[in-house]
Amino acid sequence: MDIDWDKQPLGQISDRALAGRVGCTKLEVRKARVQRGVPPFAPRRQVDWGGLSWAKSDRELAKQLGCSSTTVSKVRKKLFGPRPPYRPKDVDWSQQPLGKKSDRELAKQLGCSVVQVRRARGSLGISVFKRFSDIVWTSLPLGQISDRALAQRLGCGSAFVRRHRLKLGIQACPGVLKDWSDQPLGLVSDRVLAKRLGCSTNVVRRAREELGIPVQDHRKQASTHKGIDWDKQPLGQMSDQDLAKRLGVFFTAVHKQRRKRGIPSFAEQNDLPQTWVISWGASPLGQMADAALAKQLGVGAGTVRKHRIRLGIPAFDPTLQGRNGMVTGQPKRASTSGKEA
Repeated sequence: MDIDWDKQPLGQISDRALAGRVGCTKLEVRKARVQRGVPPFAPRRQVDWGGLSWAKSDRELAKQLGCSSTTVSKVRKKLFGPRPPYRPKDVDWSQQPLGKKSDRELAKQLGCSVVQVRRARGSLGISVFKRFSDIVWTSLPLGQISDRALAQRLGCGSAFVRRHRLKLGIQACPGVLKDWSDQPLGLVSDRVLAKRLGCSTNVVRRAREELGIPVQDHRKQASTHKGIDWDKQPLGQMSDQDLAKRLGVFFTAVHKQRRKRGIPSFAEQNDLPQTWVISWGASPLGQMADAALAKQLGVGAGTVRKHRIRLGIPAFDPTLQGRNGMVTGQPKRASTSGKEA
């Protein structure tokens, strides 16, 4: 891969960040930077501590300066001496929404400590806030769709959905996949394949045992990939990531074998944009399935999913799609405080 290093921001960002952007190793970036006499990236700078607004908290100043709150705390102590002892804030707790929002959120709103909010809530006999307490589980399609799909719709974990489904005595959604011949049973672990298909590990295990496919040492196979006839594989006809998933090997193994035979990548043959130049913000993330968008861009579905989660966009929900097959309206940004199921 030919990279025009003179057009790259050498020394303006870290070597690791630039390597991830252009798709090479950190050592190659460092070598190009040293050859051009560019000093390494230095994020730290001289700070005029006396000109800061010390009315802000240590955390806010640290975020403003790009350093740790411990550094700000040490400088504050040197300039103004030790802080006075903490005094609980006088708050009329009977007028506060205790138990209706988390203790942390209420403490941030009132400008007091979380411990003070928790003690006040306990003294009034108010139970802790539960974020999903208002969900009417009997009105949800439990057992009709997979726990993972329902969890993505609600914005919670799949284990949380499974626990409430079992409380109601509802059986899990039966596997919709009937043709297992196209799946890499035995080539990848049952857990990895189950996560990819959105079903339980037991479903994959039963299908593998019914077909008489034994469990293999996936770590050894992924590292050695013996027994694969690479000349019969569709190298360059699909992305290296997708072929690696099909064969149950690492992406680097497919990449190495394709480069060894001088075969251009799937993206190069179809004039598709490379991963590091794709404008992910302008892509229809969340408006179609990750696999469908990955096929359009010529990258792996995992790559699309990673950038979608980084931008805080929820997964595609087929129940919300319009007549044209696309999601009606722009997807809402997911909360950065939670994790995607």
